[in-house]
Amino acid sequence: MEVYYHSDRAERLQTGTVIELEPYRPEESTLLLFRCCMDDAFLGHLTRLMREGISLHGARYLLMPGHAPNYISLATELAYEAYRWKHEPGTVSRLQSLFAWRNLEDAVRFGKQARQGRIYRVRCSEGETPLPYDMNGLKLSYDPEEQERYAERYWAGKPASADADYKPCWEYLLRLPVTVLEEVTVNPIEV
Repeated sequence: MEVYYHSDRAERLQTGTVIELEPYRPEESTLLLFRCCMDDAFLGHLTRLMREGISLHGARYLLMPGHAPNYISLATELAYEAYRWKHEPGTVSRLQSLFAWRNLEDAVRFGKQARQGRIYRVRCSEGETPLPYDMNGLKLSYDPEEQERYAERYWAGKPASADADYKPCWEYLLRLPVTVLEEVTVNPIEV
């Protein structure tokens, strides 16, 4: 049984919850604002993802319910999804997964940086072996070749920097469904 730790920034989880994909109607998405910037094939891919179901993270960026639009974050997610779709189609989409850390210390560190969230132990589906990705590598560039290099490093599971003193922030993308086992901290993380 693979166990990971998740910082619940949305404050929606509780022990015993099974986190699953939720289908959405593409016409409810902010993607329509970007329709003119996407080719039909990629727009069709995103539409299929939404109908299959997306995670809370995917909904946050594609639908932005209750949030002021964050177009930089949306553009970043779309750039990395486009690369994954073309070059790494067997990997789980960021828009259909739960982000987690392999150890409690990393989850707490992230929770403190984000200034929110309770920490939960979660279990991925039987037979799943999530891969690590350097969260610090999620960058957006106006240069298409540079953007491709960023996404290539991220999806290859490489550190975002080769500097000797660089410390990657390894996140794991857990394919849904994921089961919430227990809350590790009783109160929200205080900074």
